[in-house]
Amino acid sequence: MILSFPLAWALSRLLTKPLHRLAQNAREVSALQFEPQAEARSVILEVDQLAGAMSMMSGAIARFLEMGRDLGSARDVASVLEQVEAGAREVAHAPWSAVRVDGEWGEGMLAAHWFDAAGVELSAAARAAEELAGLVMQADGPLSVKLPASDGGMLQLLGIPLRTPEGEALGTLVLADRPSARCGLARAEVIGFLVALAGTAAVALENQRLLKGRKALLKGVVRMVGEAIDAKSPYTGRHCRRVPELAQRLAQAAHEADSAPFAAYRLDASDWEALEIASWLHDCGKLTTPEYVIDKATKLETLYNRIHEIRTRFEVLKRDADIGYWKGLAQGGDEAGLRALRDELWRELDADFAFVAACNRGSEGMPVENLQRLERIARRRWRRTLDDGLGLSNAELERRSGAPAGLLPADEPLLRDDPTDVIPRPPSDRLAAGNPWGFSMCAPANLYNGGELYNLKIGRGTLTEEERFKVKEHIVESIVMLSRLPFPSDLAAVPEMAGGHHETMDGRGYPRGLCGSDMSMTARIMAVADIFEALTASDRPYKDALSLAATLEIMRDMSRRRVIDPDLLELFVVKELWRDDRQSTRRF
Repeated sequence: MILSFPLAWALSRLLTKPLHRLAQNAREVSALQFEPQAEARSVILEVDQLAGAMSMMSGAIARFLEMGRDLGSARDVASVLEQVEAGAREVAHAPWSAVRVDGEWGEGMLAAHWFDAAGVELSAAARAAEELAGLVMQADGPLSVKLPASDGGMLQLLGIPLRTPEGEALGTLVLADRPSARCGLARAEVIGFLVALAGTAAVALENQRLLKGRKALLKGVVRMVGEAIDAKSPYTGRHCRRVPELAQRLAQAAHEADSAPFAAYRLDASDWEALEIASWLHDCGKLTTPEYVIDKATKLETLYNRIHEIRTRFEVLKRDADIGYWKGLAQGGDEAGLRALRDELWRELDADFAFVAACNRGSEGMPVENLQRLERIARRRWRRTLDDGLGLSNAELERRSGAPAGLLPADEPLLRDDPTDVIPRPPSDRLAAGNPWGFSMCAPANLYNGGELYNLKIGRGTLTEEERFKVKEHIVESIVMLSRLPFPSDLAAVPEMAGGHHETMDGRGYPRGLCGSDMSMTARIMAVADIFEALTASDRPYKDALSLAATLEIMRDMSRRRVIDPDLLELFVVKELWRDDRQSTRRF
């Protein structure tokens, strides 16, 4: 017994040492650690077989997880199909394979490998796979068949449906090999692995379908907002369509340029998607801008053109002049003198109203003499006999609450600047210093000023200081709205791209006062596209469309004054990117 003890101890070590190593390997597999390990070989057949099975299992799990990771990271359906086809062929050691999907991806979208080791296509396998695919789509599990090949041999084919967890068949995986003892398509463990791979592939395809649906939904919502902005104003009905086209053409030209400063400007799929979203939504803040401000074609326009009220007052004065003429006749006055006085007054009133009407149209300047004439006309009085507080809204009555009630009849100025026409800016509508968006615009003290003389004295265009700020404020609202959307990380630049088209290269733009170095290339591209579209647009009520030559001359002057990027403008001109026959080459 003493002599046999060392022998027994040595035999036990031969048994327990591999078992300990197998236990360690099992713990590593359970922890998803698949680093190569020395095989736990043993002189005992059963332990040796267990070690081999453990090694195969570890390798299979590692490969399956690797394939699952690759499928999960695929960005499109074609990548999914290629990875499934290559992975299945590798696992089964089959020379021929194909994966096919149908439905919304198109009929027979295919990733296939039908070539033998010599590079010769095995057309029989391809035809057989086409025939088997239809049967596999109807099957609940894998189908295995043997078919004669054209070279006199046989083909072993295995078809597996790509089914989602809900049971929907999205496509088929077909592999082909020569029947032999080593043919993996007949081994249960290989078939099981391929079934699991097909299930993972189906989930990856379903994810791609869901991603495609989400992108289609996002695209639809983005375009819906852009079209809603255009539909809000009949005078800017194509702005949100034209700017994306111009921006994409200019971005494509910069993307393809090899020389500085565009050599480093390269856009990937996410960047193109961000550009299109930003260009469609660059004016989304206009949804909050009053329509009459956007479309204000005359100085006295609010919800309607108030020149009609002033015309009525002039008519009253002309009627008063006529009444004075008849009263003078009734009192025995000189008819010729009274008529001459009335006609002279009529001519004066007609000329004054024509002047007021011309001022109402707006221009690029108001000379001092025109302002003085408006002041003189405004001092003319007319008589009101009706209470002007009747029929008002609650908001109007509230603004008049501190004003004393006047006696009737009341003489009033022909052009009125009434305190009740001024709407103070509420504290909530002010841009506080240190706001989280970095806005540096200074807001006027009043939200609106509807005074008639105040509006008629506008120096350039048709907008008051308050209305001009309200129009500029649309970019503030655009940035705030976009920054509150939960964009994924690859689209996080959308607010910056969309919110920079009113900034300038010299830092005098708005709403943040950024310089060119603070803006991305795409934001500067948006600025060029927006300005070109605005200058050439023919659907604005307050301006005429400029010719191409005049537009480019204005934009060259803007580039010299560092308003827009001169390099981008030069690229825009050299490539003639304004031509309508060019089509945007990128879509998301």
